Amino acid sequence: MTASICSKCGSAPFAPAITFSPTAKRGGGRLLVAHAQGLSAGGLAVDVNEQSEAALGFYEALGFTVVGRSPTDAGGRPFPVLHMKR
Repeated sequence: MTASICSKCGSAPFAPAITFSPTAKRGGGRLLVAHAQGLSAGGLAVDVNEQSEAALGFYEALGFTVVGRSPTDAGGRPFPVLHMKR
């Protein structure tokens, strides 16, 4: 698992990337989102690679909805990103 919850994006906790090994125990992602929510004074926002159906389904199951789309990722590469909030 790779995660960084302590970085800041504005005043909200920001995790630049969360990646889990296929052999990782289930529930780790939910714990990280719950921890980020505990650090946040309001809602949460995530950017999800549009091609990652598993990530999209994960965040939708946690109550996030798509609020926007960018044709490139934060590095300007041609990987469409969905912006989600809850």
